[in-house]
Amino acid sequence: MKTLKQLIKQNKIEWTDSDITENNFPFDKNWTEPEYKLFHFGRYISSEDAISEMKKDGYEPATLQDMLEWGEWNGKDWVVALGQFWRDSGDNRHVSILGFDGGGRELFLSWGADGWGGRCRFLGVRKKL
Repeated sequence: MKTLKQLIKQNKIEWTDSDITENNFPFDKNWTEPEYKLFHFGRYISSEDAISEMKKDGYEPATLQDMLEWGEWNGKDWVVALGQFWRDSGDNRHVSILGFDGGGRELFLSWGADGWGGRCRFLGVRKKL
């Protein structure tokens, strides 16, 4: 199993939020590669509605580990992993996002309280049989 640090390096991520740690986002030691699907709704959507749409198609929202193991990120689109979150001291639920800004590839957190804009994509996973 690869570590968080190894996966960040593998994905050529140049900046990572300091709250993205293995303590805040524990990895599954028995992780196996799932089938992936990238969902793009092209409109504002709540986390709950995005998850509901994924489930209609037979997928679950990805975890941070799933997203970093995925390997097909184009390095530009914002990809959100709704399957795992970290609660801050204010009890806000933060999820991890792969993104890009003028400075390069980033792995950051957002709580998406007001939902997600049309530029966001959501990674779904389905366990292989």
